[in-house]
Amino acid sequence: MGQHKVVAVTLDGKDKVTTNAEAKAGEQTLVSIALQPVRNERTKKPPEPSKDEQAAALGQLWTDPKSQLMWTVKDNGRNVNWKQASDYCGAMTLAGHADWRLPSIDELRTLYDPTINIPGIGETGGPVSWHVRGNLRLTGWQWSRSQADVSGEAWGLSLASGRQLTGRVADNLGNRALCVRHPDN
Repeated sequence: MGQHKVVAVTLDGKDKVTTNAEAKAGEQTLVSIALQPVRNERTKKPPEPSKDEQAAALGQLWTDPKSQLMWTVKDNGRNVNWKQASDYCGAMTLAGHADWRLPSIDELRTLYDPTINIPGIGETGGPVSWHVRGNLRLTGWQWSRSQADVSGEAWGLSLASGRQLTGRVADNLGNRALCVRHPDN
């Protein structure tokens, strides 16, 4: 009578399952205990990595642990005007996400770290040290989506020098498109 606890343990004692069984007395006495087989959690197949994890493993994106922003690890690799840069990011689909965009100038500035030196090639083809977090592979100044105070201009940033300048959005200034997305989008 009452409630009973049934415990099943693997031979090595590393896995166990517990279930409660109730025995009833009355006109009929029915006791039924059915334990499911103990599944060995140690041999269970790990879950498949997400598309974000797969893309990160392939070196296609980096998630900033501070801001949680997701960045492409490479820029577009050639001079483009602001609209072309914006269109490039807007047309991108990576890791199953189609909501890529140009970063704001403030978002771009979070990548700059003068203590980091990543050797690379600059927009003129010469060697340069990129001072960029996330081990991003860059080829020149980066456009931002942030409009400047002067009509027809937007902010750009050099992640080699940390300099921020405005440029006419219609000009191919040597600026590139480095794309970003917010994971909550």
